[in-house]
Amino acid sequence: MSVALKFQTLLLISASLLSAAEPNAIQWQDWSGRLFEQAARENKFVLLDLEAVWCHWCHVMAETTYRDPEVVRLMESRFIAVRVDQDARPDLSSRYEDYGWPATIVLGANGKEIVMRSGYIEPHPFAALLEAIVADPSPGPSVRPAPKVEFGAEARLSPELRARLQKEYAEQYDFQHGGWGFVQKFLEWNSAEYAIASSKPGDRNERMARMALASQLHLIDPVWGGAYQYSTGGDWNQPHFEKIMTVQTEDLRLYALGYAQWRDPAYFKAPPTSTVS
Repeated sequence: MSVALKFQTLLLISASLLSAAEPNAIQWQDWSGRLFEQAARENKFVLLDLEAVWCHWCHVMAETTYRDPEVVRLMESRFIAVRVDQDARPDLSSRYEDYGWPATIVLGANGKEIVMRSGYIEPHPFAALLEAIVADPSPGPSVRPAPKVEFGAEARLSPELRARLQKEYAEQYDFQHGGWGFVQKFLEWNSAEYAIASSKPGDRNERMARMALASQLHLIDPVWGGAYQYSTGGDWNQPHFEKIMTVQTEDLRLYALGYAQWRDPAYFKAPPTSTVS
């Protein structure tokens, strides 16, 4: 077991022991198929708190929202509380990755989602959400049906679809600050790889790729090395300080591709070297 994984395991065990030692704390369970049998038997809902040890807002929600007396009361009365480390359960992480982290998923005893919420929720609106679920357990607007997958008759993109996709691809680029997306700033790996692979000297794709690679350099820790996960506020100057292994490996790959394409020494020096969480 790696040092990082041992450290994460110790943190989870410590959190569980602290929770059990507090008389007014929520008693969290592990994820299992028997949860829904219990929910049906006790006429309760299943609330899944899907989090990560390295996630800042997960810790904030654990320390504030889930310690609020009214939230604790509501949870104990009508909800089975389940806390899962998303790194330890890739099946759940993959299913709910669009809603995390933390992801708050409320399910009925039949296993169907009622509410799926993303990110930190403050105590008062969270208590109101729990009360609303008890009053009306119908699936809310956050629960959207899976899009229907339709296969085209042709394997190749039509000229019309290709033009539309390229237009949307460029519209998602922030030409002021660099990178794809306008709120959280990070190197969007697939988009950057496409820009590198399809670029021609001096064209728009080269400009987008090189601007994105240059912008991502702001998220590399200048002291310890390693790339931070993302920056908030629509620019690259407000990093969240988690260092995730996937970010390190994908940055290594993208800067290697960039260096192979343009031989820019900044790309050669960019790959992170720190020990990550």
